[in-house]
Amino acid sequence: MADLAHSESCAVPCGHLALVAERDLLVQVVFCPDRAAVEAVLAKEFPGAVQAETPLLRQGRRQMEDWFAGRLTEFTLPLAWHRVSGFALRCLRELAKVPYGEVISYGELAQRAGSPRGARAVGGVMAGNPWPIVIPCHRVLAAGGGYGGYSGGYGLESKRWLLSFEASVKARSAAAPRS
Repeated sequence: MADLAHSESCAVPCGHLALVAERDLLVQVVFCPDRAAVEAVLAKEFPGAVQAETPLLRQGRRQMEDWFAGRLTEFTLPLAWHRVSGFALRCLRELAKVPYGEVISYGELAQRAGSPRGARAVGGVMAGNPWPIVIPCHRVLAAGGGYGGYSGGYGLESKRWLLSFEASVKARSAAAPRS
């Protein structure tokens, strides 16, 4: 635990977040409704982590700022994949391939992860996603296009905001003249 560090909590348009790193790997994105909730998660789940400004946390902060400003559509942060295994690892790796501004159903993600009947299990993996926004669990929808659930930020309100935000950035990008 001595190698764990976290960034200062910051406000984003649909909640609050902090980044947790271990050496040169991003361990978790803590994404909650407000600063107090982020601080409570940090205290409970990462009691030995110290607030720090490491190169990785600075890079993560910049990428988050750029993402929420619509200037970044893909994160390049090194993730602590070794902390995830089995079906969850397969789901998250497949989810990482879903392009910015696009969505996938729980069932389709289960199929891509090798478990065609595992849509409900995908929901559990999404609820426990250690890297919300970076690994875009907000892009996973229920069959028929319903929102399903979302445990980050303000719940479904945040999921709607994130999907709408990505769609607007993608539309602006498509409409921008190419040089």
